[in-house]
Amino acid sequence: MPISFTIIQQDGYFVSEFTGLLSDHELVSAYKEFFTSKKWRPGMNELTDISKADCSMITPTGLNQLALITQEHYERHQCINVKCAVYSCADVPFMLARMYQKMSSEERECLYFTSILMAAKIWLIKCNRN
Repeated sequence: MPISFTIIQQDGYFVSEFTGLLSDHELVSAYKEFFTSKKWRPGMNELTDISKADCSMITPTGLNQLALITQEHYERHQCINVKCAVYSCADVPFMLARMYQKMSSEERECLYFTSILMAAKIWLIKCNRN
């Protein structure tokens, strides 16, 4: 599967790791499945690692679908101010993440962008301690 989810229990967040060529369908389906699984807990923060992904097939429509699904899920579970650190070294994934940010609710989700993986982890750990 091009998107895998790993829970980092001790630090209170999960990692979504994107690998290979991704489509809108794979993006949306993976998050739908994860959000309805027993792994996900309301309020968990996220580290999105898109450093190994080819996002050339992801469209604004797919990002909008993901934003809607995520926001509906957060509203249903009364999640507010969920933190998401986005890690990538390439410009295209960052541009897509910024596009997603514009489509998502600032009240429900706060995004942080970095090209340094350790910075993403440190930011999430600090957020979980506050």
